[in-house]
Amino acid sequence: MEKQWYTVQETAVLIGWSEKKTRQLLANDPDVQKLPGPGAFDGTSKRQYVTLRVPKSSIERIRQQLTQPAPRPVVFARTPRIIRKLQRPNKKAAVSVSAA
Repeated sequence: MEKQWYTVQETAVLIGWSEKKTRQLLANDPDVQKLPGPGAFDGTSKRQYVTLRVPKSSIERIRQQLTQPAPRPVVFARTPRIIRKLQRPNKKAAVSVSAA
């Protein structure tokens, strides 16, 4: 059985993300084929262009991870904090003195 390969654009449509985010997501995936672009070997290009080919198994795995609900965070019960309005220490309290 032959593997079915997809481009980044096709993968982005299947996953529902942008091409940029899909590229970032797949950059370190071990199943993804990275094909060097022109100028990669002869040194004529300053930037190395890479074409990614994604197998169908990777797309299914990513879709399954994205559809699973996120784990709920553990919330510890704690006593509520008491908030008191304090007077600033460098400000003197107003005292009214009446003359008799």
